[in-house]
Amino acid sequence: MLSVEGLLSVVRATVEQAEYGFFVTLNASGAPDVRLMQHFPPEEDLSVCLGTSRGSRKVGEVRNDGRSALAFQDPVETAYTALYGLARVRDDASAKERYWREEWSAFWPAGPGAEDYVLIEFVPHRIELMNLSRDIAPDPYGLRAVTLIRKGDRWEPAEG
Repeated sequence: MLSVEGLLSVVRATVEQAEYGFFVTLNASGAPDVRLMQHFPPEEDLSVCLGTSRGSRKVGEVRNDGRSALAFQDPVETAYTALYGLARVRDDASAKERYWREEWSAFWPAGPGAEDYVLIEFVPHRIELMNLSRDIAPDPYGLRAVTLIRKGDRWEPAEG
């Protein structure tokens, strides 16, 4: 089994190779809502930003209950990474400028300063990963994932 740093490297690679990920929020009744979203590369702490419309359902759900998840697949390596954590809406100009894609001008012609453009910043506190190409799958092989838990600014394997 890889070290925690090695596992985090695999997590980062899985997130970075995926053009899109599934973002899961909780609706008003507590049920999950899932949507496919384009994300930005993860930060050093594995936080991930997503651009969206201020009036979207996901923004309302994040404001109501920030508990959420992001999931990514790597079909080449028969791998996935699921990040569980808290999301919040960001509307600061510097972050919107940093997390912007020119092709989004079709949706927000005013660019990153558009009133309707906001960010969702997702910070994970738990990670599940499996990568069969790299033999990252605890016994019984392929029936459960490796789990890491954030403890302060460190990641540790989950017990059990």
